Amino acid sequence: RVIQQRHKSKVLLGDGGHEGLILAGRTFGNAAEYIPAGVAALVLLAVLHNSYFVIHLVGLILFLGRLLHAVSLSTSKLTATRMAGMALTYVAYAIAAVTLLLYAFA
Repeated sequence: RVIQQRHKSKVLLGDGGHEGLILAGRTFGNAAEYIPAGVAALVLLAVLHNSYFVIHLVGLILFLGRLLHAVSLSTSKLTATRMAGMALTYVAYAIAAVTLLLYAFA
């Protein structure tokens, strides 16, 4: 979407003050902020031989959360879908964190 907005607004660097490009860049930035930590948690869960169910559950919840958030972020308004996406992301983080803490203290 960032590339599409760059072509549409004919901006090579920055956002040029174009609202669509600002929003697309922010959507990408948000994904870049949250997805790596979730993937790192999934890797740790896998390396520590946690159950496939937990790994897939965390991955699915994270995927759905990020997808809902990204789709609903296409508007600058706070929507229930966007909040659900944020909540699912944090739920995935929480499940991974609790599972990793249980593993650490077991």
